[in-house]
Amino acid sequence: MKILFVYSELVVEIVGNRYHHNFLNDILDRYSKYGELTVCTSAIEVESSKHREILNTQDFNFRFITKENTLKTRFFDRNRNKKALEQAVKESDYIFIHVPCTVQNIVANFAKKFNKPYMALVVGCPWDALWHHSLKGRLVAPLYYLSLKRFMSKTSTAMYVTRSFLQKRYPCKGLSIGCSDVELPANNRSVLTNRISKISNNNATHLSLATIGALIKVKGHIDVIKALSILKKDGYLFYYHIIGGGDKTFLENLAIKLDVADQVIFHGVLPHNKIFELLTDIDIYIQPSKTEGLCRALAEAMSMACPAIATNVGGNPELVNSKWLYQSGNSKMLATQIKGLSEKHNLLTAANENYTTAQSYQADLLNKRRNEFISSFIEENK
Repeated sequence: MKILFVYSELVVEIVGNRYHHNFLNDILDRYSKYGELTVCTSAIEVESSKHREILNTQDFNFRFITKENTLKTRFFDRNRNKKALEQAVKESDYIFIHVPCTVQNIVANFAKKFNKPYMALVVGCPWDALWHHSLKGRLVAPLYYLSLKRFMSKTSTAMYVTRSFLQKRYPCKGLSIGCSDVELPANNRSVLTNRISKISNNNATHLSLATIGALIKVKGHIDVIKALSILKKDGYLFYYHIIGGGDKTFLENLAIKLDVADQVIFHGVLPHNKIFELLTDIDIYIQPSKTEGLCRALAEAMSMACPAIATNVGGNPELVNSKWLYQSGNSKMLATQIKGLSEKHNLLTAANENYTTAQSYQADLLNKRRNEFISSFIEENK
């Protein structure tokens, strides 16, 4: 049995004869068990990769395509992509397409032409991602929104990473399931016990905050730094830990301008085990993103019984109590939320709620649910 996995938005970094990507191994493990796997993604050759993980290419074959995210690539690479995807679809028995994807319609059309069953794996919202990206993004957001909406209306089988958000915005008329791609390890209940003990010894005016995410404006770090300034004027001295790679210049300059530079700590990219160590030490996790599917970093923080605040976008409301959701870009509202959550009784309640919610995202539960759905899809299309 031959399986085809397509996700042009994902970019593999090639260093010599090694292929790097931080989470592709986890994704492909889900599909390689069903047969011989071919992977269609984008790729770029680099001298040094920002990804720590090396891909285990023994379990699958690559067929690289170009992400058609500019007029230039759409014009010059479309025909080459079509030829590569046509051959890949023709040679496959079952197809899995991560969407939104710039080649989703090409793959679906070839799947229908050759009578090959395909499943859409819906991982994000192009409207939110593009609208908050740039002026150019706002111009094309409606086109990508309508494209995915039409694509899903013609798709017979779909798996969404959210429980309801993406389903409502991009409904599939056929068979579908909500199953997050966030997979959390089973944590000992001592995680919650230790958190409760930590909260009992907290000083509510000197708590530590943290966000995990690339240093790009759509991740919303600006909201938190502005909130720090507001809180400082009210007598609260919070420290903000930022974990993630990218150019920190714009955030450093903002922190200096608002006189909170000594309260903002940049950690850069950290190994996964170091991130969990940091989550043990921080008091409140904040996910200020302007767009999300189902946020892995937020779910991981909650699995460590971290009280959390998040924007009311994407799948965040499926994770965090509505009391601790705020409107993206509203730093005053965020500052109020931080003050409110820093009260001990609220920290204790949030720690318990978040730890409990995170248990439903344990890897063994999600894998069972996902595997049953995929196996049923394959069985019904034999």
